[in-house]
Amino acid sequence: MLLNEPSIIEVVISSPIVFEKVCSALEYDPDLRDKANHRWFIRERAKFRTVVHMEDDELIENIHRAFRVTYLRDTLLRPTMDENSLSTLSSLMTFTHADIVKGVMCVVPSRQILGESIEAAAAAAAANLKKESYLVR
Repeated sequence: MLLNEPSIIEVVISSPIVFEKVCSALEYDPDLRDKANHRWFIRERAKFRTVVHMEDDELIENIHRAFRVTYLRDTLLRPTMDENSLSTLSSLMTFTHADIVKGVMCVVPSRQILGESIEAAAAAAAANLKKESYLVR
């Protein structure tokens, strides 16, 4: 597998099914003392949880892609990675994170995730502060 070829990495991280198949192939590394359990980790332990309600499917897909790139770089390919592979994955991660930030900071009224979250947190903090001020007196 050419790990420094962006088009191949793009195919691997674009689909959860393909990503899981690649993970299963990389579980059987003869250099490892124990068999890795990547499929188990991806299926059972890695759960996507949202703190803020998101309706944008493209943003959610970019978040999943960022996880796949990070897992690929930090776990699957760490022992065999050369400088070119690291550079390719880092640039792909940078672009994916930029897409996520752009999706969160978008000024379209239906997608103002961050603004709504800050307003809700400020309102909750103000309500708690007001409640506490009555208790102190």
